[in-house]
Amino acid sequence: MPNFTPQEIVFGAEGLDFQRTLDQVSPLRVSVGSNWIIERTGRLTHRAGETAFGTLSDSPVHTLDRLGHPTSGDRILIGAGTVLYLVPETGGVATSVETGFSGDPLSVVVGHTALTGEPWAFVADGLQMRKVRAVDNLSLPIGLSKAGPLFAAVDVETKSSIDTFDNTGVWANGAGTGGAPANVYDNTDFKEGTHALQFTSDKGSATGGYYNFWGKAYGLDLSLVTDIHRKAGSPRSVEKLRRRRPLDPRGVRQPSDPRTERDPIRGDRESVIVQPRTAADEDHFHLWLRTDRPDKILEIRIYFVISSVFTAGTVPGTSDTDNTDAYIKIIRPSDFTSSDELALGATAQAQLANLVQQIIDQLPDLIDGRVTMEDLQAQIERARSASEQLASGRGTWTEFGVVGRTLQRGEFRRIGADTDRDWSTVTGIIMAVQTVDDTDGIKIWLDDLYFFGGFGPDSSQPTAASYDWRSINYDPRTAARSLPSDVFEDEDKLDLIRRRAILTPSAYGDSSVRQRFYRRGGTLGSDWFFLGENDEDGGTFEDELADLEIIAADPLILNDDAPVTTTDRNGNIIRGHPLTSIFGPISDILFGCGDSHHGGRLYWSKPTEFEHWPAANYVDVCPDGEPLQAGFLLGGQGFVFSTERLFAVYPNLSDSRIVTTNPTSCQKAPISRWAFAVGFGLCFFIERDGIYATNGGPEENLTDGRLRPIFHDQDVGTAVLTQRSIDFSAVDDLRLFVIGDYLWFLYKDRGAARRVLRYNIVLKHWEGTHDFATPIAAAFDDVLGKRVLMGGASSAVVVENRGADDLGTPIAVELFTGAFNQGLPRQKKRYADIYAEFSGNLTTLTVTPYRDKFKTALAASALVGTLTQDRYYVDFDPVDAYDLGLRIQWTVPSNQVPVYLYKGGISFIPLPDEVEQRVTDWEAAGRLTDKNVKGVVLECDTFGNAKSIEVQADGATIATLSVTASGQQVLQFSFAQARARLLRLRPADEVRWILYRHSWLFDEEPLSLTRWESQELTLGAVGWKTAHFGQITLLSTTDVTLTVVAHRQDGTSVSKDYTIPSTSGNKRTLFVPFDAMKGVLYKFTFTSASPFYLYREETILWVHNWTTNQSHEIKPFGNDDLDLVRSMQDASLTAARGGGG
Repeated sequence: MPNFTPQEIVFGAEGLDFQRTLDQVSPLRVSVGSNWIIERTGRLTHRAGETAFGTLSDSPVHTLDRLGHPTSGDRILIGAGTVLYLVPETGGVATSVETGFSGDPLSVVVGHTALTGEPWAFVADGLQMRKVRAVDNLSLPIGLSKAGPLFAAVDVETKSSIDTFDNTGVWANGAGTGGAPANVYDNTDFKEGTHALQFTSDKGSATGGYYNFWGKAYGLDLSLVTDIHRKAGSPRSVEKLRRRRPLDPRGVRQPSDPRTERDPIRGDRESVIVQPRTAADEDHFHLWLRTDRPDKILEIRIYFVISSVFTAGTVPGTSDTDNTDAYIKIIRPSDFTSSDELALGATAQAQLANLVQQIIDQLPDLIDGRVTMEDLQAQIERARSASEQLASGRGTWTEFGVVGRTLQRGEFRRIGADTDRDWSTVTGIIMAVQTVDDTDGIKIWLDDLYFFGGFGPDSSQPTAASYDWRSINYDPRTAARSLPSDVFEDEDKLDLIRRRAILTPSAYGDSSVRQRFYRRGGTLGSDWFFLGENDEDGGTFEDELADLEIIAADPLILNDDAPVTTTDRNGNIIRGHPLTSIFGPISDILFGCGDSHHGGRLYWSKPTEFEHWPAANYVDVCPDGEPLQAGFLLGGQGFVFSTERLFAVYPNLSDSRIVTTNPTSCQKAPISRWAFAVGFGLCFFIERDGIYATNGGPEENLTDGRLRPIFHDQDVGTAVLTQRSIDFSAVDDLRLFVIGDYLWFLYKDRGAARRVLRYNIVLKHWEGTHDFATPIAAAFDDVLGKRVLMGGASSAVVVENRGADDLGTPIAVELFTGAFNQGLPRQKKRYADIYAEFSGNLTTLTVTPYRDKFKTALAASALVGTLTQDRYYVDFDPVDAYDLGLRIQWTVPSNQVPVYLYKGGISFIPLPDEVEQRVTDWEAAGRLTDKNVKGVVLECDTFGNAKSIEVQADGATIATLSVTASGQQVLQFSFAQARARLLRLRPADEVRWILYRHSWLFDEEPLSLTRWESQELTLGAVGWKTAHFGQITLLSTTDVTLTVVAHRQDGTSVSKDYTIPSTSGNKRTLFVPFDAMKGVLYKFTFTSASPFYLYREETILWVHNWTTNQSHEIKPFGNDDLDLVRSMQDASLTAARGGGG
């Protein structure tokens, strides 16, 4: 007997193989198994278990990530069901931080807000987009919704009353260059209160233009605005005011000023009392002025005397001792006029001009440093050029200190050199009128003179625009901004003259959110500039800054959309529409896709501002019918998947508003937006026919050579352990995760079991199925925590992948080798023993040999391991089989000592050849005629197994035999007969057998002909005879014509045709009577349109012999169309001629 030959097995050296059949699996691979892995060292061992980490209230756990924080400690972010949780990195009970998600896996990017460097998790979902902070579990929307309506109202007016002219005191009259002017309080013609002051000029002896003046002593401090006055018709009426200290242009809160603080009040605004406000040159004087002869007035001069002593009879500038310090404003009917044009004496005129120039030269020392000398000089000239012309109609009142007709304090020029005197030391007022000719008795009325302002907003200049405001929502925790409120309609805009506006925004709905305010108008141009923010959500804001104070502030940003702004099918704008996927950052830009209205559109944020996604920041990558699914980064390069292919994403480095995309050579895409993972410079994704990898180039199939069957609805494995194919209807359960050097593939099979397969990215092979006792739906490689976290699929838990059991459930390891045939698939082999090498202290390894592709188990052996690698032999009774495979099992030991399985071997001797489904050749069984086959005799060996054999006749199966032979035997089989010409045997299963020989059991049939013709026959009688009738046995499908020819001795003949009706495919004997035709020889011819069978043995003729006067029967024709009387016949047919049946 030949020696046994060993075949070596290296368990799992090349991983898992579902692709090949059991008898084709390499000795270096495992055909099927569970809970085994290959370590980096190449040793086969068991997987790690499940150890509790965190508990929560929802499942499945579909999302896991780490959210770091440098001081408060990191958190683990968990998406479970429709809820988002955070749990400390040490584990424990998770805290719910947000609800209302779709339940699909979440798209998470850990980044920073614009305000601080602390990390936030930015989360995208089809129902909402949120950001979460680790330090306090704070959850907020990404971006802020557009600010609601903003309302603006004019606040009450702040003023210092100077003179109401309601019979309030005596004015001194001054002649000037004229006569004796007069003044009187007029109680019939006035604008405010009860009276107006009327001046009347007197030319005296003047023959040309002259001037008169009037004076009155006051004690005024016009460096302050001291009280509040509510003008009639003001739209502002409040019960309680809370002052808001604005931010300066740098965004810094201004300190409070005790002089400008006011207490909350109730009741009518007329009764409000506040501390004085510091006045500025931009504040205004209010004055009503009227004259009966504006055409005769060259100019009106107003002097605020600030000398320590007021002299009512001296015009400032005309004396070296009296009224030497003053402020002067010149009003002319057409425009402002310089002081050197006054009709004064030459000396006084020169003195005034010098004083005015002196004031101008000193201006830089008298004001703060906010503007240059050139700025102020230009301001003065603009003020002069913009001075309003007096109303041209006689007796018409003209109001100064209103929009378009200003009378600002800064328009008054300083006269005098005493730097200790200023607006705070006003001691009197001089009013002077210069006429154009000697017209006498010109009347001028004055009413309601006061000083007002104290606040910055001022749109009174002719070139200034009305004010309007916009607000945004602002989150001081993140610096998130919203889109601004709508632009004011023209009728809602306000004109302010150094008055405060009260702004009332719409509340956002979050007490931590504030509103920021921006103003346009006045001298600011077309932009809105930053004013400040309120102190509480929806709180009012008081706008009191001058245009000059905010001109350098940040302008309003108009494109801080929350993600994202889109349109529906009708073109309606939809704001804050959530995206299903975000990725990045790429060049500090966050990208997103998954717009349900525009599926093919890619969106992106502003650089470093992940909460601001301008509406214009999008590009249509592909048609909406090919929606984008998700994106990712590889080495800084961005990519995005549609449902059909992969695109590369290229931000413009110089303009963040521009992004371009190009299709890559990867022309496949994930089956869902979460069915991909990134790692090792590759993107791995699940497609319907396999798992692929791409680096942006052509995709590579990772499963075709190993896992292909389970992607194509084919179960794999053995009769003992079957691996069901993937259930692609459970698309939510198809997930990929890069864990260390491995790619984890999570799926649900067609048996509803959750499975995990592991791909070694470095060695490029797949490893055994992980069947966790607590099935998982997600995994996370927590590199910082040096652990793998897994989320429960049906259990509301997060577990660590470590330990020797699954939350207390032992881990059963099982693997099957291939069914090894030693390269001789057609032959049986004789197997006698096996061996295995492993280590495992006191762990029992169960080894079970199986024959014939794991259909039959041999005796199992229990091997107890040690700490060292040892070889163990398993002997068994020799068995003849085509192949032999091994099943190896163990339970992970609780002593934490791992089991390592190294190699093994099988000993065998080849045996003679056998077959399974080999058919015999077609054969006629020695007869070329039709046969009625009834049985077969077989000499065979089926090795004691029942084998199904099909008996085939002319291409059809006429019987199926079950053959069982233990050793070489002769077996006889019969079955329902069937007509055929060619026969064979066809095995109907894969049961191995040996067929030695066989023979057929059958009855022969006649030939099937369309014409049967006899020779001239004597019909068994010499001489004259007559055929009386025939009993014709035949089988036909159409009528058969029988032609009978009777030949006479003189060489003549008589013929007659008889129609034999069709037998409809059945064998029948029909009576055919013949007409009386005497003849010596007879010839019979049968013809038909279709083949027919003529049976010799069952067909007879009844013949009358005239010589003997006897009648007899004869069988003269049938079967093979060969005449019985001829010696030249077909030998084989003659030899085979037998009875019909």
